[in-house]
Amino acid sequence: MKEEIKEFVSSSIKQIQDALSEGFILDTKLDFDISVSTKLDVDGKIDIKLAGIGSNLQQSNTHRLKFSIIDEIAQEKLSKQSLQMINGFFTNMVKLSQEYEQIDNK
Repeated sequence: MKEEIKEFVSSSIKQIQDALSEGFILDTKLDFDISVSTKLDVDGKIDIKLAGIGSNLQQSNTHRLKFSIIDEIAQEKLSKQSLQMINGFFTNMVKLSQEYEQIDNK
């Protein structure tokens, strides 16, 4: 059960990353919305499978799972870029303020 979903998520992420053109990265969050089927096995444990992959939907319950994963590297890079932009903005504002003060003092 866990391996099937793990393989699906890992494979999806890798395929998406491989499909990106050079210079493009994943956003900081990747959303998944998958259907799974559940049924009790002979030992009374719940067996969870991706719906449509080796599952007999007539004898199982189908559920939707929604979850997001975060690309920590992309998130950190985006945070640094945002901070640089904010710092640049305020640096330029200080320069403009100083220039206006010089003009006013003339």
